Amino acid sequence: MPQTKWERFPITEIIHPRKENSYWLYKDHYFAVDEFDNVLKYPGASFQCNTNRKFMEKLLTHKNHPGIRVVHIPRAFIPFDVQEYME
Repeated sequence: MPQTKWERFPITEIIHPRKENSYWLYKDHYFAVDEFDNVLKYPGASFQCNTNRKFMEKLLTHKNHPGIRVVHIPRAFIPFDVQEYME
């Protein structure tokens, strides 16, 4: 798996946001998480998550991503830039 393929966000910052920011709240989602406890996101796309654990497991198996696991996060605070929606 190429290291530059993903944007990485520490799981602790997703669970306990520390900055003043705008956030999407994802409730009861399963996220793709690497071996360093980073939640994964494709650049310019959405986070790799779903409400269905089996779907996520199948997706990661199908795409052959070694070292990536599926983690349930009851409440994930996903930062976004409000300016993107103002145009």
